[in-house]
Formats: sequence, C-alpha cells, structure tokens
Amino acid sequence: DILEEGLKTEPTYPSYQLELAYLHYNGGEGDKARKHLDVALAAWANASPEFPPAQQARQLAARLDTP
Repeated sequence: DILEEGLKTEPTYPSYQLELAYLHYNGGEGDKARKHLDVALAAWANASPEFPPAQQARQLAARLDTP
C-alpha cells in the first residue's frame, strides 16, 4: 500500500493517518480506524476550525463515537 509506505518515512503524517482511518472505517475496522484517527487528531489539535482535513477528522471521530 502506498499509504503504508508513506508511514515508514513519515509515521505521524496526519493526512496519511486520516486516509488510513477512512480505509479502516469503511472496511468495518473501527478499532484500527480510531488508532490512525487519534494520531491525525493529535497533530491537528491546534488547527483552525476551518482547516478541512481537521474538520474531516472530527467528523469521522463523531461517526466512530456514535453506535
């Protein structure tokens, strides 16, 4: 996988982490999605509320938190 290769050189790169979170979420692997999403959210903790990737990460987090 291209994203997995990217993580080898940039393990905390939030955009890679967010994309992997989506892949796992869409594959029904919520726990794996949360692991990657938490890394992205930590990186964007101080991001502007208008920053689109951070918005997407927060939206995905809300979906993961909803049963």
